[in-house]
Amino acid sequence: MKNIITLLALIVVTITFAQAPEGFNYQAVARDAMGDIIVNTTIGVEFQLHETTIDGPVIYTETHSPTTNAYGIFNLIVGQGTSTDTFNLVDWATDLHFIETSIDLANGSTYVTIGTTQLLSVPYALHAKTATNGITTAQATILGNTSGTNTGDQDITGITSNAVLIAALEVRITALENPPPAVGGFREGGIVFWIDPMDNTKGLVVDLNDLALAQAEWGCNGIDITGADGSAIGTGAQNTMDILAAGCGGGAALCNASTNGGFNDWFLPSTDAMTEISNNITTINAAITLNGGTVINTSTGFEGSYWTSTEVNSDKALSFFFVSGSSSTFFNKFVGLSVRGVRAF
Repeated sequence: MKNIITLLALIVVTITFAQAPEGFNYQAVARDAMGDIIVNTTIGVEFQLHETTIDGPVIYTETHSPTTNAYGIFNLIVGQGTSTDTFNLVDWATDLHFIETSIDLANGSTYVTIGTTQLLSVPYALHAKTATNGITTAQATILGNTSGTNTGDQDITGITSNAVLIAALEVRITALENPPPAVGGFREGGIVFWIDPMDNTKGLVVDLNDLALAQAEWGCNGIDITGADGSAIGTGAQNTMDILAAGCGGGAALCNASTNGGFNDWFLPSTDAMTEISNNITTINAAITLNGGTVINTSTGFEGSYWTSTEVNSDKALSFFFVSGSSSTFFNKFVGLSVRGVRAF
C-alpha cells in the first residue's frame, strides 16, 4: 500500500487490515523536525473516530504508547488501544466515519492533531462479518459436491450479489490508498489550506518556507497592470502571470522561480487565499514546523506583513497581516515585505 506522509515528525504510515480481534494495523516511521529517525523511544498516539462529517461527533477514542525500534518504526492496532469506549459497537454500515490522528512525541497527554481522514475500505472490511448477502449453509453444502457431476441443485444465486460487494470493496481499497486531502495535511510540497468544494481531490498548498522576509518589493511601482487585481481564491496564478508579463520582479518573480518541494509552479497568493491561510494559521503553522519548515510570521513588524498578488492601483498592492488576519493598502509597491508562495494540486 502506498506510504502516506503525515504531519507530525514526518510520520510515514501504512494501514492494513487485522483479522481477529477487530481492528486494523497501523505502522509508521517517526522522524523529528530535522528529518532524523526517532529510535528506541516511547511516544503517545491518540485516535478519535468522528461520525457523519470530518468534524462530527466523536464516537470512539483510544490511546497507545508504542516504542519505536532501531529504525524508527512502530506498530499498533487501531481498535486495541486504551479506551473507555467499545470499538466493536461502532456501526460501520450506517454512516460515514473519519479517523483523527494525534501524536505526542514525549508520550504525555499533550497531543497534536496531524490530520483527519475519511475511513473508506476499513469499515467495509470490518462490516463484512455481518453482511447479509453471503452464501448460506445450504448453499455451502451444495457447493461441497466435488464429484464433477451437476446434480441440478446448485442454486448459487447469492454469488452474483457477493461479486458486486467485492467489486465495491476493491474500489474502496483503491480510494484508501489515495486518501482525500485535509486542511493541515502535507501534500505535494506544502501544507493544504484550501480544498476545492467541487472536487475534494484538488486544492491549494502553502510553501513550508518564506521566499523573502521583509525584503521583497511587489514591483512595477508606478505601473498599473491590467488583470492583476484578482482577489478570489485561485486567481493568484493569473495575477502572477500578469505581473511577470509586465516585466516586474519582486514577490511574483520569486514565487515563479521557486522549486521548493520539487515543484516549479508556485505563485503569489491572492488576498482571499491569504485569508484562508489565516483562518487556519494555528493548524498550518504547527504542520509547517512538524514538516521541517519555518512558520508563517505573525509579528506586527514588516516580517509579519506579506505581499499578495492583488494589485490596487499603479502605486499600491494589497499586503496581508497575519497578526490581525486582514489585508491592507498601506504599503507602496516598492516597500520590502515578506513573500511565501502557494501552488495548486
